[in-house]
Amino acid sequence: TLHRGDVVVIDEAGMVSSQQMARVLDIVEQAEAKVVLVGDAMQLQPIQAGAAFRAISERIGFAELAGVRRQREEWARDASRLFARGEVEKGLDAYAGHGHLVEAQTRGEIVERIVADWAEARREAIGRSVAEGRAGSLRGDELLVLAHTNADVKRLNEALRSVMAGEG
Repeated sequence: TLHRGDVVVIDEAGMVSSQQMARVLDIVEQAEAKVVLVGDAMQLQPIQAGAAFRAISERIGFAELAGVRRQREEWARDASRLFARGEVEKGLDAYAGHGHLVEAQTRGEIVERIVADWAEARREAIGRSVAEGRAGSLRGDELLVLAHTNADVKRLNEALRSVMAGEG
């Protein structure tokens, strides 16, 4: 139950439809509570009709976080800002310029590269675990491989499992 002075925070508010937002705002208003909407109006849009978050932010205004904290290097922070502004090609150029973008002529070549990179990272992680006295403590969620299609996922899974089987 909401009370006067309570604060409701809605994260990913850009994904809330107009109808859902209206219901929430009515409840908050009746309780004399407050609501804080958090999100990016340019990201994922609601499945149902309306972009209430964008309309509210355009009408009332907003506070914007401009700092980038996830990336350690300044060039990577700059690239993140480029991506956020929709300048994808420039952002990719920054990653390519620092050797963090891999291109291949065929799907097979890129799968081989992904498997090789994964296997190397896995060996390094296992080596660190052994060196730190944590032999056998490599968790499955420490390395992640993503793919676009189910067929690619299957192909990569088979290749990665083959590497693990080969290592015993």
